Amino acid sequence: MSLLETNLYLRSQLEKSKQDFRDLTEKFLTSQATAYSLANQLQKYKCEEYKDLIESVLEEEALFQDEELAEKMRLAARLGEYNPLIQAQARELTHLRQKIQEGKSACYLFTQHVKNTAKSFENVLRSSDLSYYQGQRFCELLAQGSQLAERLASKLAIGKLEEMNEVLEDSLDERYLTHSSCHDSHQTPSSNAFACDVQELQLRFNP
Repeated sequence: MSLLETNLYLRSQLEKSKQDFRDLTEKFLTSQATAYSLANQLQKYKCEEYKDLIESVLEEEALFQDEELAEKMRLAARLGEYNPLIQAQARELTHLRQKIQEGKSACYLFTQHVKNTAKSFENVLRSSDLSYYQGQRFCELLAQGSQLAERLASKLAIGKLEEMNEVLEDSLDERYLTHSSCHDSHQTPSSNAFACDVQELQLRFNP
C-alpha cells in the first residue's frame, strides 16, 4: 500500500470514527433526556423506593444544565471578543470593494484618454507635412499606447490606483489630448516626448 493509499484509508477511518462518536453522543443525550424525564415523573409520585436514585439523577441534571449555561456564556464571551475583528474586516472589505470600483472607473477614463489622444494624433498626421518615416513612427507610438491601455485594464491592481493617477497627471500632458491645441500653435507634438511617456507608463505598470 502506497503512502497516498494509506493516507486515504486513515482519513476514511477517521471520518468513520467521527461519525460513530456523533451517533453515540446523540444516543447518550437522548438517554440522558429520558432519564431526567423519568426522574421528574417519579419525583411527582414520591416514590420513596427510588428516592436516592431520583435525587442523584436530578442533581446530575442540574449540574449538566449549569455546565451547559456556563459553556454558552463562554461562547458568547468569545463571540464578543471576535465581534470587533469581524466588524473591522467587514469595513476593510467594503473599502476594498470601493477601491476596486474606483479602479475600474479610472481605468475606463484612462482608456478613453488614450483613444482620444490617438484620434488627435491621427488628425495632426493628416494635416501635417511629415515624412513617411515620421508618420510610421507616430503610428507605432499610437499602437503602443492602445496596447498599454488594454494591459492596464487587465492588470489593474488596488495598490496601483494612486500611482496610475499620478501617471495620468504627470505623463499625459494637455498638449497631447486635443487637436485644437496642436493646430492653433502650428506645431506637431514631438515623437520623442510621446515615446518617453509611453515607455514610462510601460515601465511603471508592467514590472
